[in-house]
Amino acid sequence: MRELGGNLAYTGNSQGASNTGTYDITPGGLTADNYRLNFKSNELVINRRPVTVVADDKHKFRGNTDPELTYQTDCGNLTGECGLVLGESLSGNLTRETGESVGNYAIEQGTVNNTENPNYTIDYIEGELSINARPAPPPPRILNRSPNLNRSPNQSHNPNQSHSPNQSHSPNQSQSPNQSQSPNQSHSPNQSPNLCLSRNHSRSRQRRPTSMPPSTAHCATRYPARQHYR
Repeated sequence: MRELGGNLAYTGNSQGASNTGTYDITPGGLTADNYRLNFKSNELVINRRPVTVVADDKHKFRGNTDPELTYQTDCGNLTGECGLVLGESLSGNLTRETGESVGNYAIEQGTVNNTENPNYTIDYIEGELSINARPAPPPPRILNRSPNLNRSPNQSHNPNQSHSPNQSHSPNQSQSPNQSQSPNQSHSPNQSPNLCLSRNHSRSRQRRPTSMPPSTAHCATRYPARQHYR
């Protein structure tokens, strides 16, 4: 038998096909002298690729918006050709059971299904969304405004404690009965008027008129001394 001439070629829609479906394979291009060649077409069938979708578990506090629902893909229990083709991803979004009360809700397949992904046979494993009760707010902060805030709890106040010259004097403070004023004690020109009156009154008991001593001269302006006679 003589060798066939020409080059084998294929026509039809099978060339370059990658999506799931059935495609025609039509051969041709060969020649032979003294022979009639018959070419027979056939089909290329591309099946769905199995993939397992596992939803990620999520949680949130009651009243918050839902977190984004995500998933992972793998082969599951399959050992043959499975999983996503390199560079491809699935279409669609996961959904969840309705409800906003505290509890657990199933994360459902939603539109991540075979209809939206005709090149894959999806085995879906659902996840769970947990809605937790909101934590109790922290107790209000109470500010201690006590005037004894900086005083030690064991520190007691001594009523007989001496005071600084700048401290105010209590009007009810009693004067020791043993405290006496020396008659010869000199006084400041700014001495109280009552002391001036007391000196003038003591001198009024003399039997002859006297003039004011120099120590009380400053009292003459505000409280003139009286002259007394026998």
